[in-house]
Amino acid sequence: MSVGIDRLGEDTKESDISEALRDIQHAGGVKDLTTAIGIVQKIVPLYTTLSKETKSTLFLVVSQSQIVLSQLVAYTSNLKEDRDASRRRLTETLYKSFIIDVLRGSPDFLYQLVCSAEESKMDRQQLKSLFFGSRMYNLLSSDLSILEYLAIMNTQWQYISLQIQNGFKSPSQMKYLADLTLSELDLSPLHASTYLFDALYLRNGKDYESFKFILKHASRIDSKRILVNYVVPYLESKMTPDNIDCIARILHDASAFKFYDSMSLLRIKSVQLQEVIVRHMPPVTANNVFRSLLSKFGMIMEDLDENISQLLVMLLQYTISDETKFDMSHDSEFLETVTKRLGNTDSKIRERTMFIAKILARGELKYESDFSITIPNLDLHMDTSAPVDLSVLHEDTTQMFGSVNETTQRLGMLTFQGNDEPDSDDEEEDEQQAEIRQIVFIKDLVGMYTSQSKGKRVESIPLLKRTVQLVRQKQHLPLEVGYYASSLLSSVSTLNNSHEEDNFEQWRVNALVAVLVVVPDEIAACFKILFNTELSIQQRISLLSAIALAARELRGLEDEHTYKPAYDFPSMRLPWDKKQIDNDAATPAIEDVQNSGISEGVTVWKSQKLTLEKDKKAPNRFSKISAQFFYPLIHGWKNGIDLGSFDQLFKTHYISTLRIVHNCAFPTNNYEQMTQELEEIIIDAQMQGVPLADQ
Repeated sequence: MSVGIDRLGEDTKESDISEALRDIQHAGGVKDLTTAIGIVQKIVPLYTTLSKETKSTLFLVVSQSQIVLSQLVAYTSNLKEDRDASRRRLTETLYKSFIIDVLRGSPDFLYQLVCSAEESKMDRQQLKSLFFGSRMYNLLSSDLSILEYLAIMNTQWQYISLQIQNGFKSPSQMKYLADLTLSELDLSPLHASTYLFDALYLRNGKDYESFKFILKHASRIDSKRILVNYVVPYLESKMTPDNIDCIARILHDASAFKFYDSMSLLRIKSVQLQEVIVRHMPPVTANNVFRSLLSKFGMIMEDLDENISQLLVMLLQYTISDETKFDMSHDSEFLETVTKRLGNTDSKIRERTMFIAKILARGELKYESDFSITIPNLDLHMDTSAPVDLSVLHEDTTQMFGSVNETTQRLGMLTFQGNDEPDSDDEEEDEQQAEIRQIVFIKDLVGMYTSQSKGKRVESIPLLKRTVQLVRQKQHLPLEVGYYASSLLSSVSTLNNSHEEDNFEQWRVNALVAVLVVVPDEIAACFKILFNTELSIQQRISLLSAIALAARELRGLEDEHTYKPAYDFPSMRLPWDKKQIDNDAATPAIEDVQNSGISEGVTVWKSQKLTLEKDKKAPNRFSKISAQFFYPLIHGWKNGIDLGSFDQLFKTHYISTLRIVHNCAFPTNNYEQMTQELEEIIIDAQMQGVPLADQ
């Protein structure tokens, strides 16, 4: 066996361990598997008894050796094979604690491992798999939340950033660091973005320069994925009128504009951010995107048509040359598209067609209409010579919400109506409930759910109520809700009523409905949870109920089961902000029969419409997205459902949900096809003996 380790036995003294570790250090670290196994099996079990100095040496040796760390993870993972449960738990706890102590106590281990793996492609792959391919985190997940793990990794990235500032600038190493960055983002897309961008690379100028240097040497595919999939969505969630120039500058510095195609542009929800990207696209990229969008323009995708039209107008106004406009206006494919769209029954589609055709024709087409396609027409002032001011990204969206204190004060005045709401006069309000009530941002709400999943005792009902209140309050701010929606849906869906709280399921369903109504596109995440996550029968039924109720609300239908908190802001109590109901009834144009009497030669009548209060109908927001709700349910049934003894119960609820979604979908273009699909499913359910409610 290698240096010193062979001298260690059951009655090993600390002096022997210290000497063996010093021998390893003098030899340049752990070089072979035998030494690594010796450390794992002979020294680590004794680490709690070691002095501070010996522990420090042990941490140093382990943290700088990928072989030892890999063996630690493998050995700890295999402890579950020990049949002695008590001994297994003790040993497993010791090894996990040691690994966590090493990670927390060594702020430079990632840097050291990256340097040592420079010459070996295999070592680099194993390093990425160990720390960012979930091997390490899966082992520690019961003792370490993903937020804590990412915080540890952020310390490593901070050290690496400092080394880059001090001259660590090997192009091959920067390329590898970009690969590791992408792997961490893939490990936890939501939280990793917050840690890497919000807390590090887009926090101050020096770390920003390090990030730019990493991106500069990244492979094209890694750079594109980091920017398009992660940086831009993060920036979109931070976007305000005050920081648009800063965001444009960041994307310019990262050369992000060249990476965009039509689909990645359409995935951006902010029209302002779309315009920033379109206005800075290279001509070749802009022409390719324009032709691709024209092709989609001809397909008439109702849910995307308005945004496609806006993007086409942006491109025509800012990036497409007059020569290209002339060529496209005489292109046979474009003319066929115009003809096809003008035959559509939707007047908006026809108007958009003519508006864009007029721009392409540059005044040659005569068509009188007041219709216009509105784009932001941003007043951009991007100064690439000045240092970028990153502080404007971290003002907690002041322009949208006001200051944190102001928002908190406003929330304190809310009238959150509901039978289960605690009495506001209760002088001894629970401290934790007070903390939940003070949550202002969705990010903090997600953090509270994360703490609960880690084992912290958090009362579910107040948390679910706050979710309903906060998400519905931000219904006109879908970017913030959308950024955290998938995490929020997952947390709420998998929540357990471990304390048997009353009305738990009702509040869970209402929280899910609130998210789906504000950001309906997140229904995809909802189905992913339903079909791909281990859930109890009650959790599954709650998800189905939420899908059905969300479909009804989006359709414009009212439900007594759906809870919509009322907000009593001071401004809403001012006379001029209230809709006044005139005490004097409006005098009808034709006198009331009861008051006028009927005289010879005079016909007196009154339309019944004059006696009816005009109903305010909520808009139908469901028609355009009905397919996203309906077809995953169809495919889920066809893929097979088997929940054992709960199978019949679940399928009954499943069919009821499917019927509700189908009813809400009318009118839509493919309603007949939906009806046919539903009938086939119902026949199949009847053949399986599923009890179906009469509809």
